[in-house]
Amino acid sequence: LQNMDWMLKAGTVVWLDLPMDLLLKQLGPQAGRRPLLLHLNTGERELKLWDLYRSRLPLYSRAHCRVQGTRELLEWGEQIRYLP
Repeated sequence: LQNMDWMLKAGTVVWLDLPMDLLLKQLGPQAGRRPLLLHLNTGERELKLWDLYRSRLPLYSRAHCRVQGTRELLEWGEQIRYLP
């Protein structure tokens, strides 16, 4: 909570709202190296990500801007660049 409060005061917070299947795809082999996903198989990782998403949703929803979609990373940058 404190981190989000600080970010909201310090600058513009953008929530990149990705569909779970795209998030899992982008994590790819790196997923097993992320501390909260260590030692989990693919199905367990997905369940853990859904749990994290649901628990963090109230924080994410406080972002100044929400960008939704299925774009590739570079396309996200272009969209964010032109936010008001």
